[in-house]
Amino acid sequence: MAADRRTLLLAGAAMVALVAVGVVSGALFARSACATIGPEAVAGAEVLAGADLAATAPAAAVAEALGDADPEQVAELEAALTALSGQLGDLTAIAAAQEVDGLAPVPGGVAAIGAQVTAFGRGGVVVDSAVDLQDGVAVGDGAHLYSLALANPLTGQVDALQPLDDDLTGLTCVDTALVGSPLAFHLDAGGGELLLLRIEEDGDDAELELRDPVAGRRWAADIEIPGAPAGLVGARLTARLGPEVAVAATRTGPGDDVPVVTGVDRRDGGLRWTVDRTALEAAGVRVPDAPLRAEVAAVGDAAALVGFREVDGAGQADEEAEQDALARGDHQLALLDLDDGTVRVVDGLSPGERVAAAAVEGDAARVVVSDLDARTLRLVDLSPDAGLATVADGLLQGAAATLAEDPEGVVRALGGGAGGLATTPAGRSVAALGDRVVVQEGTEVSSVPVPVLDVVAHDGGTTLVLAGEGGARALVTFGG
Repeated sequence: MAADRRTLLLAGAAMVALVAVGVVSGALFARSACATIGPEAVAGAEVLAGADLAATAPAAAVAEALGDADPEQVAELEAALTALSGQLGDLTAIAAAQEVDGLAPVPGGVAAIGAQVTAFGRGGVVVDSAVDLQDGVAVGDGAHLYSLALANPLTGQVDALQPLDDDLTGLTCVDTALVGSPLAFHLDAGGGELLLLRIEEDGDDAELELRDPVAGRRWAADIEIPGAPAGLVGARLTARLGPEVAVAATRTGPGDDVPVVTGVDRRDGGLRWTVDRTALEAAGVRVPDAPLRAEVAAVGDAAALVGFREVDGAGQADEEAEQDALARGDHQLALLDLDDGTVRVVDGLSPGERVAAAAVEGDAARVVVSDLDARTLRLVDLSPDAGLATVADGLLQGAAATLAEDPEGVVRALGGGAGGLATTPAGRSVAALGDRVVVQEGTEVSSVPVPVLDVVAHDGGTTLVLAGEGGARALVTFGG
């Protein structure tokens, strides 16, 4: 994989000549990963909206976008769109796309993330800009997305990063693979900012780093971790940005006298609190006499959702990451108080289930969990009053199941190929559960059968990614 990122431009005679004049420089022979992740403008998708939408049959347009326009499919989509309009507001836009994996809210609308990145403005009814990131992987939301040279998806190692402006043009690219500089590992991105792990190759001097798209590093915070080479640390560490607190968690073993979960202030990186294995066990988390993997799933304004799984991976970073991803050990979800790290509630998932999407509001969490073995998705609530409660069930099928089985299947085993959560401007909770959209308002829950990968609420409404075969997608926006 390293050979794909950097091409060594050496020739015997030229090398001798350069040595003779004393101008040998690594920079002359290694191509920066920045050259491979810059945005290149492409034609945007055609959007049906306004008069164009009113003049067509919406269900037929969606069916055509999904590559299946037989009468039965059109009739099913017509019923689904009618039901969703009753829950989410009037249908305002339809766009056909290819290989869109997810959505992100951006100023004025929504961005579709996948093989290409497309920004839809005016509430999702027009294409503002569209780019191809070459080998870059898009992450984040808000005013700035980021294009990453993701050298290793299993560990999260990043060789270069480039912020994108609100029109998806590239800002200054940063090469994080320079000789002598700390390695970088992607942790999270949101609100226009990027959270990284920076660490020396031998595992020394581990820091959390929050980056601003223009100013660069906003702060760096030292973090205590079990001693290990950088790749292992990157594979083991997870983190999420909350409105006020960033929370990180790592895999630990019985002999590791270091924090499992750490909270730092998002404004300046100052340490808020830490929680170790002893404190977790005292609070009711089952801590095995074996490695325990801790994964931060979501951070809200008052609590963080963290998963704890017994794992058994060993070996090099990639080997351990693969084994940990597929491990079927005891699996628990816990809500931690952001004031001091106190465990508010802990409850168990099935060993094969993984968090596909999560959101924390107040002292409760809403979670989509996937089970790739059973090809199921489940929407659950976790609260101090009721523990873990199932709200609705879904099924991975068709394109969603295929997405979960792609060449990065081990990575996707951590969440699966479908599942999204959103809260609409009207306050309804919406979940994408593979073969259905689930809408909840108070205690009322409705389920609409439709092949869905993701959902996001944004300025102007709510957008769904519907999935067809062969990478075909329909982006459907409702104005409520």
